[in-house]
Amino acid sequence: MKTLFFLFCCFVVVPFLNAQNDRIVLVCEQGKGCEQTTLGISDEEADVVLSKTNWLTQAPKNAILVLNLCFHNLEEKKNINQIHAEFGGSNTPQPIANFTLSHYKEIKNCGCPNSTKRIEFSINAKDFNGSAYYFHNFQKQEAFMPNDAYQKLFANSPDKMNAIVNSIFKNDQFINYIDHPEVGKIQMSMPIGVNVFNAKGRKMNLEYFESNFEKQKETRKSIFSLLPEISYKGIDMEGNMMTIWLAPVADVCLSSDIFDSTGAFALGYLNIHQSTYLITEISASDLEIKATKLSEGSYNFNPTGYQTLPNF
Repeated sequence: MKTLFFLFCCFVVVPFLNAQNDRIVLVCEQGKGCEQTTLGISDEEADVVLSKTNWLTQAPKNAILVLNLCFHNLEEKKNINQIHAEFGGSNTPQPIANFTLSHYKEIKNCGCPNSTKRIEFSINAKDFNGSAYYFHNFQKQEAFMPNDAYQKLFANSPDKMNAIVNSIFKNDQFINYIDHPEVGKIQMSMPIGVNVFNAKGRKMNLEYFESNFEKQKETRKSIFSLLPEISYKGIDMEGNMMTIWLAPVADVCLSSDIFDSTGAFALGYLNIHQSTYLITEISASDLEIKATKLSEGSYNFNPTGYQTLPNF
């Protein structure tokens, strides 16, 4: 009987011991390096804590989970010491005792408020230079570019604006609200257009992006994130070469079924493998669009009283 009890305990306890997840976790801080631990909970449980869908679950077992404040990333190519050194560490990472992922998120006050952002940007093209801003509203799922931003954008243009223009980007439509001294208040809508960022059907966007844009080895320091920016090069839907720079962000989380959330001049956010990035630059042979400042923002616009014209 004792022998049977011992065998029963072995068969019951061993599977639970094997369920312990030994995936490596590095908790890193810029300039100080990393500390090392193991995940402990299952990949499925960790995906729930991180609000992911099949992220860690489908990742290779040797992929390292890197935590930096509220941003998390999976590193498959670099080893522990290389990551530690990138964050300014020396020697080897020190171990962490009694680590739990949920407690880490709690003490770091991590979450995704997805609050409205004000994105300032500059445009440098062959025949035009200017700067402006717009508001990115995740709750309303729209972007808003006010008249003040338009006036700023065309301040140095020979063609001065003689109308009040406010624009909303929503549901794949570019909606202009124009108050003209001669024709009054009119509303005009037109499709944003089919390109790598704005098109109906988010799955098509993601599929096109992954098929036509390749991640580059080059990175650069970011004014928007503690982590370096990454870049992709590829061909847009008009056949032009394009470079896109992206900064990882921790306070915006696009859901797993959304690839892009963009506004004025295709700036905004992308969701790549369930990590959300701010688009900081779009450049081609004769065009450069750069995000220059990011801050919290708010706006108030009343679209009533505008006469709707037929869509283009």
